[in-house]
Amino acid sequence: MSEKKKYVLFIVIVMIIGLVVYSQMDRISTNIGYASSDLKSNKISIDDETTAARRTIYVQLSGEVNAVGVYELQEGSRVYEAVELAGGTTTSAALYMVNQAKLLEDGEHIHFPKISEAEELAASLININTASAKTLTELSGIGDAKANNIVSYRETNG
Repeated sequence: MSEKKKYVLFIVIVMIIGLVVYSQMDRISTNIGYASSDLKSNKISIDDETTAARRTIYVQLSGEVNAVGVYELQEGSRVYEAVELAGGTTTSAALYMVNQAKLLEDGEHIHFPKISEAEELAASLININTASAKTLTELSGIGDAKANNIVSYRETNG
């Protein structure tokens, strides 16, 4: 085979390989997280999480915070960040009643109760594992028959 034919064959093979790679670009770029149009224009689009973090949300804080009110935050913010904007909590806040690591949602209302409110709530709770049939009837939807069944089940099954 002549030198010229080898050269032409080499160029044709390189062109075929180039066309195959170019035709597979969409599949390759999708696998790495970019659209082919983004690669061609040298732009990388912002993903949904980054875009979401830039949206504004409003949350209301009440109870034992230093400045009760409505606060503007970025979506993806947590309760503790809203509390910081409110100047923190008072010394009588029952902090264990609120999950300060929780992600906030637009329009949400977070209430920080007083320690005394939390204690009253805890005292008013009924433990179905130890309550008498009479006490169980204080619960909504529990009548005498169901209360007696609960107590009977507890005594039988422990």
